[in-house]
Amino acid sequence: MANLNISVSRLPSIIHNHVPVITTELLADVYETEIRNIQVNHSRNRERFIEGKHFFKLTGSNLKAFKDQLTQSKLVNVVNKRASHLTVWTERGAARHAKMLDTDRAWDVFEILEDNYFTKYRDTKQLVKGVPHNASTAELIALVDELQKVIHEGEFIPAGHALPEYSFPKTRKPRSRILEDFINNPKEDVLHQLVAWLKKDGHNMEDAERVLMHIRDCMMNMAKAINTIQTHAQYIDSTVSKLL
Repeated sequence: MANLNISVSRLPSIIHNHVPVITTELLADVYETEIRNIQVNHSRNRERFIEGKHFFKLTGSNLKAFKDQLTQSKLVNVVNKRASHLTVWTERGAARHAKMLDTDRAWDVFEILEDNYFTKYRDTKQLVKGVPHNASTAELIALVDELQKVIHEGEFIPAGHALPEYSFPKTRKPRSRILEDFINNPKEDVLHQLVAWLKKDGHNMEDAERVLMHIRDCMMNMAKAINTIQTHAQYIDSTVSKLL
């Protein structure tokens, strides 16, 4: 792991809806990236971020109370005082941004945040006592997720969301068809399908795509060479048969 600034592990806790959160500005600062990169990644992947699970959008009285909390924690510089709305990120949101940035710094910092920041408030009693009578669906989902983190001791399984399943049962597809699909019909090829699904789920598959493309190009060139050899062989056979 890289040598990181010790201040990352000593960030004052910022709590919203009974869970630790981190602002966009602070997340960009510790991940050593631009604020715009965090915002753009969120904008381009909105379907992958669920409010109440990955982030909270603060407005009105909630925003005012949050700014007051920052003032008390002496963190007034981490948000724009004139902002009419604010997005703060949960542990899952911070993890998703680390995955999208995919830099050593982002992953190393997230490990420190995970061990020293987000875990501070994983107390089952606090979570149960903190459930308001008029809690919204998003608030309840966030609380259930935190409870599951305690139950599974860090092996996080989102409430109400099954883990992705990649199933490729054995088929009777002949070997010739397997090669044909790999070269000429990638959408029917299991390796191309798996890479596409992993990419859709937010994994960085650039190198895997590059390897598959290189292998596919080589196989296409081999197929062309074999076809050329077969054509020449047929021509030679035809010519020889005429001479006999």
